[in-house]
Amino acid sequence: MLTKGQRAMGEAMRTMAQQVTQGMHQLQGAEPNQYSDFEEFLDTKLPIFKEAEEPLQAEEWLNTLEQKLHLLRLTKPMKTEYASHQLQGPIGIWWSHHRATLPENAHITWNHFKTVF
Repeated sequence: MLTKGQRAMGEAMRTMAQQVTQGMHQLQGAEPNQYSDFEEFLDTKLPIFKEAEEPLQAEEWLNTLEQKLHLLRLTKPMKTEYASHQLQGPIGIWWSHHRATLPENAHITWNHFKTVF
């Protein structure tokens, strides 16, 4: 049976261990996709991209997207999947056709997505 002092000491040690762990994460930065999920991505209210009348509109959307993805700390493969979800209308159809030209289950890199977009 533990005494009151032993329980307090154990609790203090657990608290210190948690603080050290939290401090290490703050120094190293959070791991990609450690805290973000698709629902949090949708909560950023990124606009749907359907088509652009000028190339600058596509660049602006991509820039906004990259800023939000950076804040969510997503992995590169997840960036591609989340971003492609925001493509609808003519650009969504184009993306579906583009994916169809790639081997089944092909890993589409973030750089590939940005280049073809």
